[in-house]
Amino acid sequence: MPFFLTTFASFMLFAIMYLAFAALALFTRSKLVKYKKDAPRYIVGLYVASALLSFGQLVLDSIMGISVGSSIIGMITAFVMAVLNYNYFENRSDLFIN
Repeated sequence: MPFFLTTFASFMLFAIMYLAFAALALFTRSKLVKYKKDAPRYIVGLYVASALLSFGQLVLDSIMGISVGSSIIGMITAFVMAVLNYNYFENRSDLFIN
């Protein structure tokens, strides 16, 4: 299979995954607005999913020989945000009672 087709297929796969990520983000937002009890888990899961997508992009970029700086920064940022949000929502667990 030519390199172009595998590159195109991998980019299309990531496009579909990012669309699913956007749907998860909207779903998470609606849970946060309604102060649902499981909303903090969804927001932390959203950041973990973002880190996993950045890691996948990092692997793809390194295979293709593209600069991986933005993927590394995205992965680190998502991980830090997941930890910070976990701590934040643990301290405010009394707000999410619905």
